[in-house]
Amino acid sequence: MNKITHKLLRHLAKQINRPNQPPECESLSLTPKRFDYYFNLSIKERLGVHEELQALFDQSSSAKLIYSPSGFGEVERIDLVEITDPYEFLKLSGESCLYELVESACNALSKLSVSHEWLQSIIDKSIIDWRRGVQAFGVKPRDVTRLIDSIQLLDWVEGNNRVALPDIRTLSVKLFHDSKRVESITGTIARIYESQLPEHLQGSSADEVMDYIGLSKFAPMIRLKGDFDIILQEGRINCADIIPYLGLPPDVIEDIQTKSSPAYLLFIENATTFNRYTREIQDNGWVVYTNGFPSRSWTPVFRSLATQAGVTTPIFHWGDVDIGGYRILMHMQAILNIDIKPFRMLPEVGQGTGSKSISIRSLRSTLHGTESESIKELEMLLEKLEEKSDFVPWVEQEQLDLKSPVE
Repeated sequence: MNKITHKLLRHLAKQINRPNQPPECESLSLTPKRFDYYFNLSIKERLGVHEELQALFDQSSSAKLIYSPSGFGEVERIDLVEITDPYEFLKLSGESCLYELVESACNALSKLSVSHEWLQSIIDKSIIDWRRGVQAFGVKPRDVTRLIDSIQLLDWVEGNNRVALPDIRTLSVKLFHDSKRVESITGTIARIYESQLPEHLQGSSADEVMDYIGLSKFAPMIRLKGDFDIILQEGRINCADIIPYLGLPPDVIEDIQTKSSPAYLLFIENATTFNRYTREIQDNGWVVYTNGFPSRSWTPVFRSLATQAGVTTPIFHWGDVDIGGYRILMHMQAILNIDIKPFRMLPEVGQGTGSKSISIRSLRSTLHGTESESIKELEMLLEKLEEKSDFVPWVEQEQLDLKSPVE
């Protein structure tokens, strides 16, 4: 079968191949606008296509060719293709029956039992979308198992949100008997879960959503430093003399207790900065690593630290000066519900190296709607900075000298 014949068959097949109804017998018209590649054929090429189509239709009994009237000496053109056996025609063109594919996927999805109402809404919406002919959360009907596995994973996570989640590969084996299955569907998981994200996290990347859910390749430990006691399920740890810091799984921490307030509480997003800071800065501050975008399972520990620090203790967040860093800042403010102070998060026109730059307007929009006075102040400073330049160089935390927020 030559390329033009195959292209013409597939083009015609798509006109009878609908997601919401079975293919039917139809008469399809070939117009110069829609089938320009056919009308632009040379006489020899056109005759070759006619001959090949006729042979295929004679063999399959799936369609008939109706030619337009032609003058003496003119070569006929196809006016209509009458589809007499739509299923055989789809088979001949190499196309799967979209209606059967959609119905099979919808039936498989409808049999899925979930324990959370919002996930049932995801199932219902997916079925509607497929029957409308659009992808469901980026998934085609033929990839229905991808959607099913993503929903099953989230249903399990939502039902176990009070316990420490295992790392991605352990959970993947537990649920799917495949250590890499969860990693292969993270994009779909993130799209499904987007409706459950807080407003300030809308539009987050797949990796950020997975971090928020609490799913990572390695189950992260909370790393922290300060003069306080960590109350465990059995016993307690005095952290006053632990250098440079202590790391523990969040699920073993029952509470944080202290006899005196620190000079400050500092949350640090960047791992390198946290490691340097806890080694080089020795004072009465409490320092906590957020592991980039913190898992929601860490929220109780963060809140306990903020409470124990006391209402007069300044609480800071040191994050990257980029969209992701500002999103984490907004998230920290939301989960702690305090006036968290951005530390070293105002870009400067003269800072940075290399060619990478950041839109100040994008940074400002990330902070819009905050209730934190300190973050509002950062937003106003960005507005003033925008009067000088639309963009600022991107600055890595590793480029900055270390200093305490209360110096």
